[in-house]
Amino acid sequence: MLRLPYMSPSASVSASASLYDRDYILLNASNFLFSLHSVIFIFLPAHLYGLGIREGEIGVLMAAGTLVALALKPLNAMISGRGLRRALLAGGAFLAAAASVSWTRLAAPGILPYILRVAQGTAFSMFAASSFSWIAATAPAGRRAEALGIFGLTFFLPVSVGGWTGEWVILHSGYHGLFAGAIGIAALAGIAPIAMREPAARERPSFASLSVYLTRPFLVPNTAGYLFGMAYGSIFTFLPVYLLARGRGSIGVFMFVYALTVIATRVL
Repeated sequence: MLRLPYMSPSASVSASASLYDRDYILLNASNFLFSLHSVIFIFLPAHLYGLGIREGEIGVLMAAGTLVALALKPLNAMISGRGLRRALLAGGAFLAAAASVSWTRLAAPGILPYILRVAQGTAFSMFAASSFSWIAATAPAGRRAEALGIFGLTFFLPVSVGGWTGEWVILHSGYHGLFAGAIGIAALAGIAPIAMREPAARERPSFASLSVYLTRPFLVPNTAGYLFGMAYGSIFTFLPVYLLARGRGSIGVFMFVYALTVIATRVL
């Protein structure tokens, strides 16, 4: 097992330890709900376009949330490792719910969309950093790939039906109804971590320890992930806008095929 210099001996987990315990199931349930909440905001660019915000500013708005999430992730990872994984999981989900309240009231361009995207980026960073930190601290050493793979499945399952579900809600209740649903889903995602037990493992990394990510074993896959993310982010930001501008086409079909492909290959 690879042990980083800032990890305490208690962070080591036996390969024979159980993976599918109550906490792991609750983590995946929370991840499923948080993913469903995130899928709802696939439709945000189309909503912004309908408010008169054009492609250039939509790109800046969507990127703002992602950049905030990226910038805060090292800090959130270090905080969660100090025994605050459960707090960050719940806090990230509840912050996402709070931000969704204001999206239901947005009726015109202005500074509010930027504030809300910063809040969403912060919420996503808190939830993502603490959830992966939880798996790193609790998954049996020989089954971490399995733990991450199943965790990824609970993220993509909502994606498979989220497009069609979102289109149906917009058709019957508009964007107000869509974002109102996001409030409840994010709040439910924040309840599950309250019943989880905080892992005993503690990590106390410093900012200097982050230099390890500039070494080849980390830099190469992270660069590949960055390039993939550029393509992924561009498609999921502007495909809804493109379909709206055309006045026809369903993002539900695209998301269903995409998610189904991911699920099939991820299990393998």
